[in-house]
Amino acid sequence: MDTIFLGRIPFKLKEKDKKLYDEYGKDAIEFAKRGQLLNAINLFDKILEEDPDVEFALVLKANNLFNHISLNLNFDDIGSVDVKVIKNRAENAKQQLQECINLIERALKINPINKEVEELKKFISGTPLKGIEEILKNIN
Repeated sequence: MDTIFLGRIPFKLKEKDKKLYDEYGKDAIEFAKRGQLLNAINLFDKILEEDPDVEFALVLKANNLFNHISLNLNFDDIGSVDVKVIKNRAENAKQQLQECINLIERALKINPINKEVEELKKFISGTPLKGIEEILKNIN
């Protein structure tokens, strides 16, 4: 899938979230800049464990998870007879894309006027998710 979403996504850093941003968020953003997306995602998970309603963690985890999926979802190494492998990878990708959308929806409940986050949701719900669903439909 090689598509990544690099748009600058604004978020409100509430005063109560500043400690978590300083403790985990800055490092997570640095990991993401270096392409270490899973490390970034793990730090965003730590923030969300402490407080599940931190807008910046929801948004940035969704963005980094989508980029991780996009960069790592590959069907080229699978032979045409490996339908089970294709189906498993596609189902996993669909589940992760749906997680991205769920994270974004939670962020939009916190800040419903964030148009860039709404655009990210539309983007993920569009071609990437529909493409995976088409693969699964054709397999079934």
